[in-house]
Amino acid sequence: MKTTVNCVFCAIVAGELPATLVREWADALAILPRTGVGERGDHVLVLPRVHVATAIEDPVVTGMVSTRGAQLAAELGWTDANLIYNV
Repeated sequence: MKTTVNCVFCAIVAGELPATLVREWADALAILPRTGVGERGDHVLVLPRVHVATAIEDPVVTGMVSTRGAQLAAELGWTDANLIYNV
């Protein structure tokens, strides 16, 4: 896994920081945010196992994360979902 110094998401993926795991795949993992949102499991962060600075840096990774988010929503039986990317 390519990691970047001071990237909190890379540290979570590497197991160096704690996180509440929702689902795990070979190429990504889904966690609950630590901010108090998502305590009911209705807000989930899907993180790739490789570092990307933004959603436009690597469109293949962004597409994979989108796919994993949609798969998770389907598995959880959600009928509504927003897939949001930060740039």
